[in-house]
Amino acid sequence: MHEQRPASGKVVKVVSCLLAWGVEHDERHPDQDAFTLEYLSAVPRDPPRELEREALEVFELIRPISEEWRLSLATVTALRTAERTGTYDVFVFKRSAEGAWSHSSQSITRNKE
Repeated sequence: MHEQRPASGKVVKVVSCLLAWGVEHDERHPDQDAFTLEYLSAVPRDPPRELEREALEVFELIRPISEEWRLSLATVTALRTAERTGTYDVFVFKRSAEGAWSHSSQSITRNKE
């Protein structure tokens, strides 16, 4: 794990940060390349606004490099455990041709004990 500090100064525990190739069934899709960052979050999932605010702040850690590489996608995943178990939230950021970012999110449950 790597500790990082966004603009707020809050410590973010990064589990993974990488460039993900846009590939599906051995077909290359360069328009789906994305920087992806997974971090541990202790912010409650409900109400969702606080978690979204945290994810937006964490996104700022990878937004500049995403733009430098001219990527139109990035993902930020708010994990509850470093093992990626239980329910976690994935925030998908998309950049328009004009350069503005928008986002959506979805919850994923995996190996819930």
